[in-house]
Amino acid sequence: MDTKRLTIKQNMIWNSIGNFIYLGLQWVITVIVLRNMGLEAAGVYSLALSVTAVFACIATWGLSHFQVSDIEEKYKNSDYIAVRMITCIAALAICGVFVCFNAYSRYQQTVIMAYMFYRITEAAADVLACMMQKRERMDFVGQSYMLRGLLGFGAFCISLLAWHNVCASVVCMCISSGLIIIIFDLRNAKSVTFVSLDSQYVRMKTLLLEGLPLAVNAALVTAIVAVPRYFLEQIYGLEAVGIYGSIAAPTLIVQVAANYLLTPFITPLAKYWHDENKQAFLKMSAQSIGMLALLSIAALLGSIVLGEEILVLLLGEEIREHTYLLLPIIGCAAMAVFIWFENALLVILRAGKGMLLSNLTGAVVCTAVSAAMLQKFYINGTSYALFSGYLTQAIISAIVMQRHLRN
Repeated sequence: MDTKRLTIKQNMIWNSIGNFIYLGLQWVITVIVLRNMGLEAAGVYSLALSVTAVFACIATWGLSHFQVSDIEEKYKNSDYIAVRMITCIAALAICGVFVCFNAYSRYQQTVIMAYMFYRITEAAADVLACMMQKRERMDFVGQSYMLRGLLGFGAFCISLLAWHNVCASVVCMCISSGLIIIIFDLRNAKSVTFVSLDSQYVRMKTLLLEGLPLAVNAALVTAIVAVPRYFLEQIYGLEAVGIYGSIAAPTLIVQVAANYLLTPFITPLAKYWHDENKQAFLKMSAQSIGMLALLSIAALLGSIVLGEEILVLLLGEEIREHTYLLLPIIGCAAMAVFIWFENALLVILRAGKGMLLSNLTGAVVCTAVSAAMLQKFYINGTSYALFSGYLTQAIISAIVMQRHLRN
């Protein structure tokens, strides 16, 4: 078994490069759909992304940070794999029920379900990535993102060119992702750690129950993003969703890339907390937040100077009248990364109840103000409602964290 370990810097570089390629190509797909299929098709694709994001939280059960920070190895790799299989099946079933009981067209339903299968492949890759991250081998994780990004992009584009059907293209992307997981990810995970399906019912049940608050938290965090878009679709229709989703897509790259830039710090932070090295824990946390602040400032300045022209270049002249949406979206993306890191710290501190309070309150606030914000500010109300929920979360999480650090 390979016992090689990479440094934090090496892990950060590999993870960042892999995710920039993966997320960049995912965004290019939204541009291709918009430019070749029109705003309505882009709206359907954006709807599929936002709807399935909530059910993807059920698939992962919010266990990613928990698995990586399980320094004492309370649960085996086989337990995480078995639980992931159960939660993925549950996520598919619940998503199917949700789609059937909402007023979506048959085509919208098929695109949503096809993309839900793609989310399942991401959840399967995630559980293996956590094993490799725990062994400080994020070179394998980054390479996986590169391969899944490149092959998925190729599969999507070729099938779209052949059939002019978004649903068929998503299915092809899903198949390519599944093949990479089987051929590449599973082999690499086995090379650095023990991988099996030898799990006991008692441990699986315990892990499911212990992870339940984390799954609820993850669903609430995702719901804060999905709820304003749901109201946007209900009030202004799919074209408005397509406009907002097309402009928001490149900012999602910055948001998620920042998440993955910070991901390599999670395992060292967990070790510091486990070893009761509070000073090192606080120092690394502050460094991570400082890095996030610099990235957020750079993104905001970049959007002010170049945002409009870049969006017009990529999305077409018809998007120019809507580029005013970009700056609030960038602000929301920066807040989302900060919330993500706060939640990661709360998981390490095992402050599950406080995290639940924070995320639940944020979701309630976001839901309560969404309709009013949209009616007053049109499409921009989506960002304002989202920011309101994020700000509520950030404040409550900071209070909870301060109390745990004092104890």
